[in-house]
Amino acid sequence: MRLAVLIALLTLALPRATLGQLTQMTYQHATHVATICERHPESCRAAQEEAKKAGLMMARVAGKAADHVESAALVVLANLERSFSVTEPDRGTLSDEDLLPRWRGE
Repeated sequence: MRLAVLIALLTLALPRATLGQLTQMTYQHATHVATICERHPESCRAAQEEAKKAGLMMARVAGKAADHVESAALVVLANLERSFSVTEPDRGTLSDEDLLPRWRGE
């Protein structure tokens, strides 16, 4: 925000001729960048193909990463289920006193 205010103040301090030149130069550079594909169609097509390849590669990587995360999550869930499951059935050998929690300080 401060930078924008500083730029605005500096712009106001510039003479009108300099401001006009700056505006014209900015427009020319923007036009130059926007018309790159018109001036160099083969380079633009090659860049588009590379961008497509990179996009496909990223999609594959993202898919593999998602599969890996899903399988790891399933392993974690299976381990959690196993750790909370009762391995032997209750045989009724514990008394009510045995089932009470141990309190600290006893």
